[in-house]
Amino acid sequence: RGYTPAPVNRFCYELGVTRNDNVQPLGKLETCIREELDDAADRRFAVLDPLPITITNHPGTPLPVHCPLHPKYLERGNRTVNLTPTVYVERGDFREVDDKSFFGLAPSKTVRLLFGYNITCTGVRRDEAGNVVSVEAIFDAESLGTKPPKGTLHWASTEFVRGEVRVYDKLFTVEIPGKRDGAGGSAGEASSGA
Repeated sequence: RGYTPAPVNRFCYELGVTRNDNVQPLGKLETCIREELDDAADRRFAVLDPLPITITNHPGTPLPVHCPLHPKYLERGNRTVNLTPTVYVERGDFREVDDKSFFGLAPSKTVRLLFGYNITCTGVRRDEAGNVVSVEAIFDAESLGTKPPKGTLHWASTEFVRGEVRVYDKLFTVEIPGKRDGAGGSAGEASSGA
């Protein structure tokens, strides 16, 4: 349910014809669907586990950032996202201790907000338990359109719509449902974010 005919037909074509019973990995069907959606769907940002970043040197008025509707098909046009004094990134894109293999935000580290400006972490705010509740950063007003640093993060401004996103995983926990005892349960979680 919810699959368009083209990726299902492509999946069947890629399976071919055989006389033997076999089980195909679900990932093969998901790949066919992903490839169709890659060309058809315009891109948007979503932050599921938001960590607020306060940009301390922000001028106060929203700064427009032009994002392509699709990175491969620039002829589709742009949409404008405003860089506001507070933005949100995924909590997993921030670490207090940096290492060479991490391309996210860390203290004194510079990253690019996707299609936007470079920001540098200048401080961290914690709650009574010592958990990070927000980050302070400065932005480089001259960095728009320049070569980005290694880390580029998707983000959300305070103007984004809040919503509930249901992230589902595989329906069954075994490769062939019904073959073993217990057919597995559904695996999913709900997330609220900006």
